[in-house]
Amino acid sequence: MTVDNVDKDTAITMARRSMKSKGANFRTTTKQGDEKFEMKASRKEEQVGLDRSESDDNNLNVIQPSGFETENSIPTTPLPKLIQLAAERQASGLPVFNFAVGNPSLEPPREILASLSKLSAATVKGQSSGMFKYTPPAGILGLRKFIANDVKDWQGLPNLTENQIVVTPGAQSAIVSIFEAILQPGDHVFTQTPFYPSYGLSAKLWGAESKSINFAKEDSNFNIDMSHLQKLALDSENKLRLIALCSPGNPTGKSMVEETLKNVCALAESHSKRFGRDVWILMDNTYRRLKFDKSIETPIFSFYKQSLVVSSFSKDLSLAGERVGYVAVHPNARNSDNLVRWITNNNDRLGNLSPPSLIQHVLLDVYETHGKLPSLVDIYEERVTSMFVELNRIGLVCTKPDGAFYLLPRMPAKLGTDDVKFAMLLADKGVLCVPGSLFGAAGCVRIAALPSLEEIQEACKIIEQVVKTGFSEEDSSDLQEMRGIFELNY
Repeated sequence: MTVDNVDKDTAITMARRSMKSKGANFRTTTKQGDEKFEMKASRKEEQVGLDRSESDDNNLNVIQPSGFETENSIPTTPLPKLIQLAAERQASGLPVFNFAVGNPSLEPPREILASLSKLSAATVKGQSSGMFKYTPPAGILGLRKFIANDVKDWQGLPNLTENQIVVTPGAQSAIVSIFEAILQPGDHVFTQTPFYPSYGLSAKLWGAESKSINFAKEDSNFNIDMSHLQKLALDSENKLRLIALCSPGNPTGKSMVEETLKNVCALAESHSKRFGRDVWILMDNTYRRLKFDKSIETPIFSFYKQSLVVSSFSKDLSLAGERVGYVAVHPNARNSDNLVRWITNNNDRLGNLSPPSLIQHVLLDVYETHGKLPSLVDIYEERVTSMFVELNRIGLVCTKPDGAFYLLPRMPAKLGTDDVKFAMLLADKGVLCVPGSLFGAAGCVRIAALPSLEEIQEACKIIEQVVKTGFSEEDSSDLQEMRGIFELNY
């Protein structure tokens, strides 16, 4: 049976029917090839527009939409729309304070710029070559060695080498690649709440289902509710495949304490043994080098073997547009070599061929010249502290982040919990932020304290005025149209 232009879940459903008619069972096998797991298609046929009976299976004349035909089916976050809104306001000469997107406003540190200038000049003079060519799919060997040395130090794992490091086009690409390698249709991915929305979008991309772990009620630090995690795991049974964590967190800026990390690892270990299927833990440490409290660490490799670390140079070095990050796979994990090869091959199979070349050479040169990478953490901590003080003064109460540049304040009680409307009102005045409900934290707003100290002060005056004015009974038509910007479409 040949089927074109249908999603993976529907193809599995149709294949199962065909095998059933022949008296055979249909099974899928994991990519590592070490276990068999019967899957259940998670999406109904009507969700992709298939309107036909069982007898139509072999009718190849049936039009089978893929999903792109209906615009509402596109999985998106509000961030691209907010980037566009900011650009439109600027083009119109309107004030805009962009606290919505984690796009660092600072230029890269001078060490990065000096290296870039040096390598470019050497290329112009013919003294160097290859800066703009494809690199090996896993990244430049010398850069991977420096990354491995750095990771093994803070993870406390002496046997970690460059063979467990894969350089990727940013942390987001790393997450998509990991999910593709590990997940099968019907698998469950658990994400701590408040969550980074792209975990759920990446899970859906490969036919898996994302489930949110609640944070403990009335916990201003948003710690994981372990009883809820245990219930989710029991309900998921052998579908649980991956737990995604982030520390310091996006959108909270809070770091996971060691006790919580150990408890999550213990649950994953016992669940794996009970159901005979490895549960992987992904630790997203994208903001690790922007920690303010250096005493808090999340060495997942020290506590759990079936684990991976993802990080990026986009935030701490203000290199978001250069798209360079990496994956580190625990060297003692089962099938670790296969997983490293799979993620490496994904750099090619998913259309990247190799990570961006020039920035890899720049980072390697900085490592070789200085022995370490620079950091902008002090500047970001100053801005976060300023924003923290102002928000609490206004009445948007939040705890001070441990790192990153995000704050997740709660709305004042008098405004209720309609965080979408609150974000709309702020956006109408030129202050862009993201509703907390998009991260699983209704009644909060996420603020990226990236603008200058002067801009923070000006923006907080606008926020204070909106808080004092409150919500009107009816919104203008222009304001209502803005609501669509803040919708999370899964």
